[in-house]
Amino acid sequence: MEKADEWVSLLSRLNALVLSGDKLRANAPPEILSSGWCGLPPASQVVIQEAEERLGTRLPPSYRSFLSVANGWVVFSSSVEQLSPVGEVDWLRFADPQGLSEIQECYQEDDVSDENQRGCKKICVNVLCI
Repeated sequence: MEKADEWVSLLSRLNALVLSGDKLRANAPPEILSSGWCGLPPASQVVIQEAEERLGTRLPPSYRSFLSVANGWVVFSSSVEQLSPVGEVDWLRFADPQGLSEIQECYQEDDVSDENQRGCKKICVNVLCI
């Protein structure tokens, strides 16, 4: 099975779970509810190549395959609100320099208690979801 087919299968199952759950469904934009699909339209090869040029790196094959099925995902979970379209993806150092600084500071501490470690992970999740 091709990777794109695997993404279609996985995203179809995820889509069904998201739209069947009251909590996630309540947060879904009206266009998602009316279309019945949480994914954005696929990214063209041109859009993917433009992003790679802007970022200065080739995107991983699995992500390129995902983009060929959905150029982002609007309702992902209660903790991850969306996966942005590839045209909006940027290096964390540019997208959120303060958040990156907080992550670096948190993980550079020599003696991080369990409580602080949980705080560091929470920062990472919050920053990466923005």
